Amino acid sequence: MKIHSLLLLCLQSIYTFAQQSCPPQSSYGDLAFDILKHLDKSQVPTGILYENVFPLADIYNYTGLQGQTDTSNTAHFLQAYAEIYRSAFNNAGMKHYQEVYEEIADFHPDHKYHHPVGIIDYNFNTLAPDAVDNNLLSVSNNQLYDVPGRSSSPYLAEKAAIAGLLMAEDYPCLYPGQHAFHFSSDFVLSNSGFSLAQVSHMKAVYNNAVIFDSPVSGLEGYVLNLTVSNEDISGLLVLILTVGGVQQHYVISTCQLAVDPPTDCEGSEQLEITGYAFDGGYGEGSYAEKGLATFYYSPASCSDKRLRKPIVFIDGFDPGNQQHHENIWAKYLNKLFNEPGNPNAKLGDELLSLGYDIIILDQMEGGSDGKKYNRGGTGLIENNGLVLAKLLDSLYTRHHSTMTEDFVVVGASMGGLVARYGLAWMESNNLDHHTRLFISFDSPQNGAQIPLGMQQMVDHFTQYGGAAFFPSVRNMLHYSNAAKQMLLHHSDTQSESVKAHPFYTILRNNLAAVGDYPSQCRTVAINNGNRWGIRKNIPMNPNPDQIPTINDKGMEADMGIKRRGLFGLCNSTLCYKLRTQIFAQTASNRNPTNKFVINTTNLLNFLTFTPPFVAFNQYAVAENGTSYDIAPGSRLGFGLRRFLDNAVIDKKNINVTVSDIIHGAFGKVKVAKDVLEYTNFVPTVSSSAYTFPNNEAFSIYKNFNGVNLSRCAGTTPFDTVYAPSQDMQHVSIDAYVAGAFREEVYNLKARSSCGADCPEHLVLNSSSPTANYRASKSISLLPGFRAVQPVVLRAAIGCESGVSVSDKPSQKPVQSFSVCPFNWDPAKNEVLCGAGVTTFRVYVKNLPLGDYAEFSTNGNNWNRATVGDEGWTVSLSTNPGQVQVFYARPHTNPSNTLQGWLSYCP
Repeated sequence: MKIHSLLLLCLQSIYTFAQQSCPPQSSYGDLAFDILKHLDKSQVPTGILYENVFPLADIYNYTGLQGQTDTSNTAHFLQAYAEIYRSAFNNAGMKHYQEVYEEIADFHPDHKYHHPVGIIDYNFNTLAPDAVDNNLLSVSNNQLYDVPGRSSSPYLAEKAAIAGLLMAEDYPCLYPGQHAFHFSSDFVLSNSGFSLAQVSHMKAVYNNAVIFDSPVSGLEGYVLNLTVSNEDISGLLVLILTVGGVQQHYVISTCQLAVDPPTDCEGSEQLEITGYAFDGGYGEGSYAEKGLATFYYSPASCSDKRLRKPIVFIDGFDPGNQQHHENIWAKYLNKLFNEPGNPNAKLGDELLSLGYDIIILDQMEGGSDGKKYNRGGTGLIENNGLVLAKLLDSLYTRHHSTMTEDFVVVGASMGGLVARYGLAWMESNNLDHHTRLFISFDSPQNGAQIPLGMQQMVDHFTQYGGAAFFPSVRNMLHYSNAAKQMLLHHSDTQSESVKAHPFYTILRNNLAAVGDYPSQCRTVAINNGNRWGIRKNIPMNPNPDQIPTINDKGMEADMGIKRRGLFGLCNSTLCYKLRTQIFAQTASNRNPTNKFVINTTNLLNFLTFTPPFVAFNQYAVAENGTSYDIAPGSRLGFGLRRFLDNAVIDKKNINVTVSDIIHGAFGKVKVAKDVLEYTNFVPTVSSSAYTFPNNEAFSIYKNFNGVNLSRCAGTTPFDTVYAPSQDMQHVSIDAYVAGAFREEVYNLKARSSCGADCPEHLVLNSSSPTANYRASKSISLLPGFRAVQPVVLRAAIGCESGVSVSDKPSQKPVQSFSVCPFNWDPAKNEVLCGAGVTTFRVYVKNLPLGDYAEFSTNGNNWNRATVGDEGWTVSLSTNPGQVQVFYARPHTNPSNTLQGWLSYCP
C-alpha cells in the first residue's frame, strides 16, 4: 500500500468520525510528514521519497528513454523540480525552486529571444505498492513503521529525466524571430552525476525537422539557434543527448505567437514611463508603477514621428506581464472581423489610415523587491492609473505643437479602471489631461466575476496540492492585488454568499476621493455583454458547439488527472488520482460550486482494491436569487484547458523516435467538460456602470431595452453606453463594436449637455442683458448681438455643471516640466472671414504642466480655454480698418500676459 493511500485513509476518517487526528486544512506535505515520521530515513537510498508530495508533475513518466518520455514545458519543469526539492528529507544542499525562478528572470536582458535550457536528472525513490502486503512496512494508527529484519527494501528506484526551455514569465511563448537556446550548468539540476560536459552528441528536432545533428565536445556554453516564423502555430522540440554511449530523450513543448513584426512606423519606437508614487492604503506603502508606451504612427505622422490625432490604448489584467504591444495590437486592436461589405476589417489599420496615431500602454513588471510578481499588469489599479497620468503629461509636453486633436484614451478591461482613476486623479489635482474622449472598453467598472468553483479549484491546487509553478500562474485568477480589487466574489473571504475581498472597497473609496469618474472629457462605455438581459442558460446560437448551454446549477467543467499506469483507457472515478468538478453558481438555495476528489493510491493491482477517496465539497448561495455565472455579460474567454496550458502539465502524451514524433491519442489530463470560457466575466450592469436610480431593485439580469443609458438620464456616469444584442468574448471587436468606436472617435463629440451643463457651441445673435456665457467649445457673436451697457461681456469656454472650471482652487502646487516660454500657437490661430462676420480662433502653446490659458478681449475679464480643445472663438461684425485685441496669460502666472492683434476681414 502506498503512502498516498494511507494519507487518504487518515483524511477519510476525518469525515467519518468525530475524532480528527489529521487537520483537514493541512497541506498534503504536512499530512505526509505525519505518516512518514517514524520511518528510518537513512534507509531511503536517494534521500528523496516522492510520496512526500502530491504528484502533480507526475515525474514517474519522464525517464529519458525513447518512447517513454512525455512532454514538458517551463511551468511543468518548475513544478517537477519543486516536487523533487520538497520530496527530499534533507534539501539543505539543493537549490530552492524560488531561486530557479529568479535565475530564469535574470538570465539575459532579452527575455524575448534568449532562453536557458533546463535539465533535471534525478534519482529518487517511491514506496513499493506491495510494501505492506509483503511485510516490508507495517501500519499502526495510520502511520508507517519499518519491519525489522525485512527481506528486501520497500523503496523502488526511479529516474526523472526532464528538460525544458525555461521561458521567463513575461515572455512565455516564442515570438517570430531568431531565438537562442543556451546550455548552462547553472540550469542542470541533478543528483546522478550528470553534467553537460558528458554529452558527446546532440540531435535536435523541431516540429519534425532536424535543426541540429552532430557530435559535440560537451554542451557547456553551447547555443542552439532556431528561427521561428509566424506560420509556427505550436512547437515541439526533441533533444536527443548521447551520454556515455546512451541516448537520453527529452521532449519540450512550446507555444508560438503569430504577430505583425514591428516596422519603422509601427511598433519600433517605445517610451518607458514611471508613474507618480502613491500609497492607496493597501498596506504596501508608497511606490510607483512602470509602463511601456509603444507608438504606432499613422502614415501622416510616420516621417517626423510626431503625434497628430493620438489614441492611447491601455492594456488590462495581465498576470506575469505577458501581454506585450505586438500581442495587444494583434489580439485586440487589429484583430480581423467581418462586417457587411468588408469581410477582412481591421480597426487598427483603419484608424492608422485615417491619420490616428495609436500609443499602446503596457504595464511592466515592477522592481526586484519581493512583490514584483504582484506589480504591473496585476498591480494596484490606482498605481497603474498614475502611469497613465505621467504618460499623458509626457506625450503632451513632447507633441502638443503638432497635435490637431486632444487625446482619446481607451481602457480595455482592467485598463478602463486604470484610465478612470488616472484621468480623475489628474482633474482632482488640477493637471490638464488634454483628453477629449475616454472609452471604457468592456471594463468591470462595478466588478468582475470569475466562477467561484474555479477559484476554489485553484486554491486546492496551490494550498493543498502544493503547486509551485510561476507566481503569475498562481495570480492568474484571483490571488493578485488587481484581482482582489475587481472580483465581486472572492474565495479568500470563505463566504458562501457573494462577498468581495476588502481590496474591492478600498478601490471604491480611492476612486471616490478623486471624483469617481473624469468630468472634463466625454466618457463612453462600449461593452461586450448583451443589452437585452439574456441569461447564458438561454443560448443565443442554436449550434451548441459554438455557444454551449450553461444551466443554472449545471456543471461548467470536469477535469481529472489519471492514475499512473492506466494509460487514459478508464473513465470512472476509480481511474483518477485527482478529479475536480466546477458548477455554476446557483440562483436559488445552496448548491455545490466545486467538488475536489482525491485518490492517489496508484496501486498497480487497482481492480482488486477499493481506494479511499476524500471529497472537498464547497458551496455558494447567490445574491438575491441571482447567478453571476449565467448573467448577461461578456464571456470569460478561457477555461481549464488554457489554465492547464499555463500551469502544471502539457496535455500531449508523446512517443519519440529518432525519425518522427508520434502524438498519442490520449493524455494524462482528461477534460471531460469545459464550458467555463462561456461563463460571465464582466456583467453588463457592471461594464455600463448602471446606477439603479430611484430605488430600483438591484438585478444583474437587467434588460436595458428602452432604458436611456446616459449621464443626463442619471442611469450611468457615462455620456452614453453601447452594448451588443448578444454576449461576446471579453474585449472583442465585431461590426457593432467597431461602429461604436467610429461613432465616438471620428465625430469629435463633446461631453453631453445636461440640465446644468452648457452646450458645445453657443451662438449669440441679439441684444441681451446677460453678462456671462459659457459653452464647451466655442461662442460666436453674430452681427445682431449687442451686450447691454454697462455690462461687460464674459464668455467662458469650458464648464463643469454650470460652473467655470477656472473657479476651482488649486489643491497642490503645480509642477512645471517645461522650460519653453508661454506663447501663441501660430500654427493653429485662425481668422475666418464670412459674410458680414469675422471669427477669431486662437490657441496658445508651451504652457506649464497642469496649467491652462486665460483669454480676454479687454484685458479685464479673463476666461478659461483648455489648450488643445477648440481654443477660444469669438465672432464680431465686420468693421474694416479696425483691429481686435486679444490677451492671453497662463492661469498660474498672470503677469506673463501676451497681446495679439487680429485684423478684421476687409
